[in-house]
Amino acid sequence: MALAQAQREACDPLGNPPSEIVAGFLFLGDCDNACSTTQLRHFGIIGLLNVTINEGLGDKFGVSRCFLRAHDAEDQNIADLFTPACSFIDGIKAQGGRVLVHCMAGRSRSASLVIAYMMRTFKLPLHEAYLHVKQASFLLGLQMAMCNSSVSQNKHLGHGLSS
Repeated sequence: MALAQAQREACDPLGNPPSEIVAGFLFLGDCDNACSTTQLRHFGIIGLLNVTINEGLGDKFGVSRCFLRAHDAEDQNIADLFTPACSFIDGIKAQGGRVLVHCMAGRSRSASLVIAYMMRTFKLPLHEAYLHVKQASFLLGLQMAMCNSSVSQNKHLGHGLSS
């Protein structure tokens, strides 16, 4: 993967950039974004929230990291990851930094955590948080179990599904 990444960066160092979900602060992306020194520097990212099964992704760049193990599977329930994910993101925000939340493809695990963050932080109901993230990222493709985790979060926050 390192050689292929280096070749892509040589041709277009900012090709396939992460999606900026909250201006100047919260980014959603994939493992290529997390492993691109060029992109991390360009976007000023100082925190990586890794939601994969590979703890080493992004390890060599000297940024703050949080690893939350999650498989990309229909039956993966990530509700237990919402609180530590939001705490890490808030910690980077408190430092005035920018954070990239990523999984392998930037489509379901990481997107689910970003949606949960949007719901908790901005008190958005699920459908508004989902639409905001979807508008900012064309890669969105939530797995059903992960969506169900977000629905549980929605109910926990007291938002009706149609509010």
